[in-house]
Amino acid sequence: MNAARWFGSASPDHTARGSAVCVRGTVHWVTHRAGPARALAATPGVRARRPRTFRADGEEWVVWVTDAEGDDALEFAPATGLAPGATPRRIAAGLLGRVVALAMAPDGSRAAVASHDGRVLLVERETGEVREVDRSDNGDVSGLVFSPDSGWLAWSHPGPRPLSQLKLANTTDLSVTEATPLRFRDYAPAFTLDGRHLAFLSTRSFDPVYDAHVFDLAFVEGVRPYLITLAATTPSPFGPQRHGRPFETPDRDETPDSEGTPPPGSTSTVWPTASCRSRWRPPATPICGPPRTGCCGCGTRCAVCSAPPAPHPTTRTPRPTWSATTSPSSGSSISPWTPTTSRSAATASGSCCGPTDG
Repeated sequence: MNAARWFGSASPDHTARGSAVCVRGTVHWVTHRAGPARALAATPGVRARRPRTFRADGEEWVVWVTDAEGDDALEFAPATGLAPGATPRRIAAGLLGRVVALAMAPDGSRAAVASHDGRVLLVERETGEVREVDRSDNGDVSGLVFSPDSGWLAWSHPGPRPLSQLKLANTTDLSVTEATPLRFRDYAPAFTLDGRHLAFLSTRSFDPVYDAHVFDLAFVEGVRPYLITLAATTPSPFGPQRHGRPFETPDRDETPDSEGTPPPGSTSTVWPTASCRSRWRPPATPICGPPRTGCCGCGTRCAVCSAPPAPHPTTRTPRPTWSATTSPSSGSSISPWTPTTSRSAATASGSCCGPTDG
């Protein structure tokens, strides 16, 4: 069996030495370097899926979903493998429905399960008790995640399509709080390491840009990351500080580009410099029009601009003419463009575009 072809999912452990891997209905523990791969669940006719790793009692453990009894259940086994003849511990058989999402608390005390019928469940690892936290009438719940102290559970709760909101539940008293209103599509929540903030993705940016093929507007960059402070006394990490922000010196090993790095999808114009290094300019207006090309002053490199350049001044030096020479190796290939006028004339003209500009 080709494991790469039937690879399902992987969950690395806290030491980064190995991962629980799901391959075609089986769960294996695979070390990352110089170690064996052991099967944790490989019973013929039984499907195991969604493995998750956690740490309990100083040992790495793995939990996964199994249908050994027909209905979905949770099975637990140590990452080091079971003793000969032993079987994984199984709990909550027939009480979970069809599991569509699974998350394990960092302390290993309980698991969170999202069912196909919209239920959000908490399953206690020691007792196997199943508690219902919330229920959705608009589809499957996604993005289950525990806080670092295992005291809170966050998820993306679906509403009428395409809306969804974030909810928080206390794992002790099961009280549920709406973290975001049901106005946008909020998903993929994640707690920060200190547990004070909740980061998530949201489709709530409405900045249209022109289409590259059809003269129309589209919302192509509507998703952005956001951050929520989980307590009223927690200051925003991006807001002003009482004593000001400390001056941070850059790392000596870092060598930032003096020209800067253009953000993806925001370049308006690219033009060459004397050193053949492309410079960029962010767009001041929505980009519209066909792309254009131009060559650098030495005639060996070309740059592409995604928007038409500014109109040429009235008084300028005529554009240089261009000639192509035949490559001595093939006899048919075109060599780099060579301007017939001087480089100073090409620079003074304010334009360095080839014959493709028309």
